[in-house]
Amino acid sequence: MRLFVLASLLFAASPASAGQTVVIGIAANFSAMSDSTSNPYANYFRDAIEMAFDENKALLASKGITVKLKEFDYGDDKLKVIETANAAVKSDALAVIGYIYSSDALLAGPILNKNGLLLLSPTATADRLETIGRYVRRTCFDDSHQGKILADYAFKSQKARSIGIIYAADCAYCNSLRTAFKEHFESLGGKIVVEQTVLSNDADFGDAVAAFKGKPLDAVFVPNYERVAATIISQMLDGGVKPRLWLGGDGWGDSVDLFYRIVSARKFTAYAISHWHAQLDTPQSKAFTVEFVRRYGKPPVDTAVLAYDAARLLIQGLASAKKLDRTSLLESIEKISAFEGVTGKLSYPANRRTPVKPGVLLRLENGANSRHSRIERVIGG
Repeated sequence: MRLFVLASLLFAASPASAGQTVVIGIAANFSAMSDSTSNPYANYFRDAIEMAFDENKALLASKGITVKLKEFDYGDDKLKVIETANAAVKSDALAVIGYIYSSDALLAGPILNKNGLLLLSPTATADRLETIGRYVRRTCFDDSHQGKILADYAFKSQKARSIGIIYAADCAYCNSLRTAFKEHFESLGGKIVVEQTVLSNDADFGDAVAAFKGKPLDAVFVPNYERVAATIISQMLDGGVKPRLWLGGDGWGDSVDLFYRIVSARKFTAYAISHWHAQLDTPQSKAFTVEFVRRYGKPPVDTAVLAYDAARLLIQGLASAKKLDRTSLLESIEKISAFEGVTGKLSYPANRRTPVKPGVLLRLENGANSRHSRIERVIGG
């Protein structure tokens, strides 16, 4: 765990306030290299949050607020997820942003909720997060939403009627997205011809390839994180499984650099849901991208944009809170029914802790030979 103060946020209190220092926790895999997203060591996550607080220092200064960010690092260890959640509860943090993956948020969420500490997750999409309790909220859409978008697109726009699904059984996100997609696709009249489970750490998917081979499939849905999805698709293509379409969720990311490196020059056409893309042509997205590149010398990825939106929502809650304690901060955030983020407008329906918001559908084609993903369309909630 590392405590640090953003130097640019150390400012004098406004005349109307005696000033108060508040601690905000950020929880992620800071000591572990992730090969399932374009967010190594959670650097993009951390950078975007620091940027949001720095940009809003004048607003916070007017309220007499100084902010310290306290890191809760769980690497790639699920036991440490629980340890950091318990540590956060015992700390002086008013809220925690993070627990990037659904499996992590599902472990940490109940602990934080039981102890009255707000968890604001920018990226965990598993449907079950909505049911944990009042203190667990998110700024991303859930799996039911993205599963419906993708099933609608496959059935209505791509005329897919027979689909196979392969997913990691030990992945909470993968299971949640698979269920959401399957239920909606079948409700439209589509048929799931074959389903296979694998494990996230598997290297050889030969049994799955054999189960899919020869089946009459319009598409194969691969609701896994980027590395696993790309490895599965590569081995299936090499093994002769060649549906007209491959389908994926937001776990593939928006840059899909790792995906392309693994799939390489193999021929394929795929569609995947994302929260954001660098080509998104809105003033908020353009401004964010320019400033992020200026500060950090690298283009942002969707994790950065989502973390930035979460931090800005939290800042708005801090600025309007009647008191700077855990309960008052939550009550302030609960009053925010709509929020204009870089990823689009977030709207929170009554009694819901998951926003309705847009998604982006990406089209991927022919690996390294078609390097740049393009936005197929922006789909509203």
